[in-house]
Amino acid sequence: MWLSEFSKTNDAKEYAYAEEVYLKAYRDRQVWIDQYPRYAATFSLVGLSQNTKMMIGCLTKKRNDLQLWLNYADQATGCVVALDAHWLNCYAGVAMRKVNYSPTYLRRFVNIGWSMLQSQYEAAPDETAELVDLSQSFVLDLYAFKHPSFRSEHEVRISRLTAYGKPGEEGL
Repeated sequence: MWLSEFSKTNDAKEYAYAEEVYLKAYRDRQVWIDQYPRYAATFSLVGLSQNTKMMIGCLTKKRNDLQLWLNYADQATGCVVALDAHWLNCYAGVAMRKVNYSPTYLRRFVNIGWSMLQSQYEAAPDETAELVDLSQSFVLDLYAFKHPSFRSEHEVRISRLTAYGKPGEEGL
């Protein structure tokens, strides 16, 4: 199975949509959180794009969609492959997420994520490593959102995060 670097996909702006909604929610401040958890989440968002590569593969639950076959299966000359999603998720080191296309749900997800970070910070303000881990998980799940215009794809996304070691060196 081949996973492609996220920015090299046919729509490299997919993640930019979720990031844009995140940044708008950040500016609007519908959910109040202390500066430290806000900075932890923002640092995680910036660090994600600068220090990692998200490798993804895109699948669909729609077996008989002619438009998808024409667009993504070499003019409908491809074939259907069934995968064991549980095995991939548990043993192959990849995450699987059903893509969500709702702008309202994405906004709620961001606000709930910030509420979660604030709760963690209030419960244990000295546990910065835990807050950073939580904020990284929060921003990673932004990959599970996509612009509503792609709703017809009913996509399931397989992803694996590749982190950089030394400059020019990549590791898993």
